[in-house]
Amino acid sequence: MGCGASTSESSPEDKEINAAAIRADAKALRQSLKLLILGAGESGKSTICKQIMMIHNQFTQDMRTELAMTLKYYIVFWLKLLLQACSQYKHQLLEENTTHAMALLACTETPLLDLDNVVQYEKLYNDPAVQCLLERRNRDASFAFPESSLPLFRIMRTIAAPDYIPSDEDCLLMRLRTSGVHEYTIYIKSINRKLVIVDVGGQRNERRKWVHCFDGCSAIIYCIALDDYAATTLEDAKTSRHSESLKLFQDVVSLDPLADLPLIILFNRVDLLRDKYKHFPLTKHFPHFSGDLDNFDEVVRFIRGTYLSVVPEGRQHFYHVTCAIDRDNVKFVFRSIREAIMNASMEGGIPDPSRWSTSRSTLPALPCPALPCPALPCPALPCLVLPCPALPCLAKARAGQAQGMCEQVQGKV
Repeated sequence: MGCGASTSESSPEDKEINAAAIRADAKALRQSLKLLILGAGESGKSTICKQIMMIHNQFTQDMRTELAMTLKYYIVFWLKLLLQACSQYKHQLLEENTTHAMALLACTETPLLDLDNVVQYEKLYNDPAVQCLLERRNRDASFAFPESSLPLFRIMRTIAAPDYIPSDEDCLLMRLRTSGVHEYTIYIKSINRKLVIVDVGGQRNERRKWVHCFDGCSAIIYCIALDDYAATTLEDAKTSRHSESLKLFQDVVSLDPLADLPLIILFNRVDLLRDKYKHFPLTKHFPHFSGDLDNFDEVVRFIRGTYLSVVPEGRQHFYHVTCAIDRDNVKFVFRSIREAIMNASMEGGIPDPSRWSTSRSTLPALPCPALPCPALPCPALPCLVLPCPALPCLAKARAGQAQGMCEQVQGKV
């Protein structure tokens, strides 16, 4: 016995329904803007997203409640990291705190912060050994600890309360590593458009997911941590974060599928750079720096220049120096970003998102010019979501060339 695939042609009614659905999807795409936020790990992408959501009153109570539980976990998680580092760097805790520290480090699952344990955790955090360790971060680049978490340790009793709801400041200070792809949708009344912000993880194991987010983008926002010049990567604790970030940035800005999209570069974490640059002289990491080490503006310009120097000539780009936790700063920058994108859209600088392929290909699908509806791909092809295989380079093909090639394909099918 054998088995065969049965085929049936769609009725005219089904074809009309499918065409209507395609047109509706295309219209929805044209009426929305998709911003893809990229950058290396800990560059502030998620903090920027949260700030934008708050500015537009889209940061919901459910989001705050979820963050409250997350913060109750991470406060204790960070405390365990400090205690482990005390052991690594030979900082001896007070005898009265040793038992509590050993008990916490012995936990296979990190407990949540609550009213029953907050007092003993406060004593551990305030132990002279832990405080001495935190001072070490100002002279030892190998000791990395999330700076933004420190103010949260000072309000542990508030966070431990069962009815705790984090404030805007608490939410922004809680900078967590992003895993996977997260989409946030806001409606901007002034331009009558929906804005979809796509935030993806920046760690090495997350970057392979980036390519699947390129389709339909209106612009790329690339976040760079200004203060990472003296730090090493989390993955191996040896590679310079600045070197890896610069290489990643160069790879992204050189991608052909993104070449026609506006590129907005955010030189972020300027607040942390201001705290760091006097403790870690730039010349130690960039011997060729010849500026004034005490001049903060010169330091910023130099680090910024290392990135701008690798942007391909003629590549449309804008840049801003930002502090993600500064509401006024992000509001001003986001308004500038929005205007730049809208101007580019009116000038034809942003490809129509509905013309992008929905397949794994990162190149825009070139429609068949012989069809009366140019928004549809060539119906002669067996897979409608793939670009025409007769075109060797869709990014550079011209309509006249496409016409002849399409006729050749139709003659072969």
